[in-house]
Amino acid sequence: VDLIAEDVIGKRVEKCGDCIDRLRDTLADANLDALIVIGDDQHEQFFEDNMPSVLIYWGDTIWNNILQLPDDAAEWWKRARSQYHEETGRREYPVAATLGRHLIERLVANDFDISHAQKLPRDHGEGHAFGFVHRRLMGDKIIPIVPVILNTYFPPNQPTPRRCYALGQAIAEAVASWPDGARVGVLASGGLSHFTVDEVLDRHVLEA
Repeated sequence: VDLIAEDVIGKRVEKCGDCIDRLRDTLADANLDALIVIGDDQHEQFFEDNMPSVLIYWGDTIWNNILQLPDDAAEWWKRARSQYHEETGRREYPVAATLGRHLIERLVANDFDISHAQKLPRDHGEGHAFGFVHRRLMGDKIIPIVPVILNTYFPPNQPTPRRCYALGQAIAEAVASWPDGARVGVLASGGLSHFTVDEVLDRHVLEA
């Protein structure tokens, strides 16, 4: 009960905000030419008609949109859900498409069966994992991204932790072999414990 007291929640929210601001500043200071963003799709662009295990998006741009919610949705829910979507209309963001294709080719050469897309199949726009990066971490300094989209938890083809670890190693190898000479960052967008933050669990996962 003590953990859900209003002042306790307020302090934890403030601490999270400070940490996110530090990530934003670190990203800006890195002076990147491209950013690989690894995130999940939670029935935003991909459903049972096509549910890739791992997909790399390499269109020239990717777009975000206003989040459409039912009229009778609670105001707090609208505010929470819409903060990583556009406020006034559809917006295009640049994609490092050449790097995206290079990643696809290198990962296939390393025995990963990678799905790919150059267009978003649905009007929703980029998922929240990528909208968070654009809206909260980049601000006015927009970096071309390469979205690497994972099946979060929809059976039967979720990538295992072991496979995700191997994917990270293969992405590192692909970036190192890219002949462009550009500065490339890699960012994992998402959380560990969810909604109710369990810092002990999170620390166990990070240490592992």
